[in-house]
Amino acid sequence: MAAVDLRYRPIPKTQDAEMSTRGWYDYYIIAPHTGTLSLAMRFYKWGDATPENALDEYLLFRETLDAHDGRLPVEWLDRLLRDQLGELHPELPPQFATGAFLFLLQRAAEWIECDSWRRFDPPEEREDLPLCYALEEALGTEPFEIAPHPDPLLEQVRRFIATARYLRPWRNYGLRLNLLGWLQYLTQPTRSADMGSLAGDWDPHWDIAYRYRFFFWIHPDDPFRIERISIELCERDGSDLLTAADPQDDDAWQREELDSLRETIRDADICEIAPHLRPLPI
Repeated sequence: MAAVDLRYRPIPKTQDAEMSTRGWYDYYIIAPHTGTLSLAMRFYKWGDATPENALDEYLLFRETLDAHDGRLPVEWLDRLLRDQLGELHPELPPQFATGAFLFLLQRAAEWIECDSWRRFDPPEEREDLPLCYALEEALGTEPFEIAPHPDPLLEQVRRFIATARYLRPWRNYGLRLNLLGWLQYLTQPTRSADMGSLAGDWDPHWDIAYRYRFFFWIHPDDPFRIERISIELCERDGSDLLTAADPQDDDAWQREELDSLRETIRDADICEIAPHLRPLPI
């Protein structure tokens, strides 16, 4: 059987490219007890991929981890991947389940944000309703092993996983989508990918303006417990975005933007701005 292919590119809906900021995200999992750093998840964000929004996403992770004592139910996804992939599961990158779960958490936040304005649309215009109705029918027909969760973000992740279990199993899509494309499909109402976080390619897109590296330190006795998180804000070439501007540079706007970003970091009490832990590929 062929290896799991991680090279799928969702095709976003056509919109004015000048209206969007594109970015590339890398999730690294650090296991201090073994001294390993694993690139567990990568994805493209089309639209709103500004440094300020990346900091908001960092804060979302930090708040969610704090609320659950660092322990996210990554076993939900790990069990799904083992069940659905079978003999292909061992070919996944190290710590892939943790990285992919964090991606689903980010997609859950985007889904909830979309719901805040989507609910004002007429029912006949809501692309999400057929999927929502089908999932509710499936959950009502056959009990799901994962109970509803009181945390809205984790509850939405649970619904993504239920979608894979009942409506969009890997066996029905493995010949058309690769693994990342399938995970992305679980998080969107239809096959049309809209603006937002888009899993698919394992290589950065050419049109990005920024790169964001998230680092997650896991517990030595529980690989699904995250003890620490940091973020690195980078230019598209991987260089540090927060490096002081050249005093000879007369780009006042750029200096003002960097000062504003540093002020945001101070106001949000973000102290985990990571320098390069070691040379990383761009």
